[in-house]
Amino acid sequence: MSLSWLGLVVILVDVPLQFYFRFLGRGVENSGVSFGWLAGLNTWLVVLIYLIFILWAGRKLSQRKKQLAWSALALGGLGNLIPRLWLGGVWDYIYFAPGGFWFNLSDALITVGVVLYMWSEIPPA
Repeated sequence: MSLSWLGLVVILVDVPLQFYFRFLGRGVENSGVSFGWLAGLNTWLVVLIYLIFILWAGRKLSQRKKQLAWSALALGGLGNLIPRLWLGGVWDYIYFAPGGFWFNLSDALITVGVVLYMWSEIPPA
């Protein structure tokens, strides 16, 4: 299964889980972007940031070497954009005790994209 399909599956699982855990009251609302960055910004400004980011990452998909990284970043951004439009914020339902922070599967996909991008920038030995 390619990362694009895996990312799509993550979105199809993550978005319903965000609604479900929000309904149960388990987790925290994230009014910022991934991992709570830029919290406190107007919802529509954050939506605009997500859209610009998704479109920018989508244009970078033509760079073959970094295609997996950009796919993960765009799909993770999309996975957080959908609940933001319906709920006014992203719901983080996974708690990472050693770091003391909350996240969701879309945040994890964004992190995978960042790691893949950084890895693709390392010159061959």
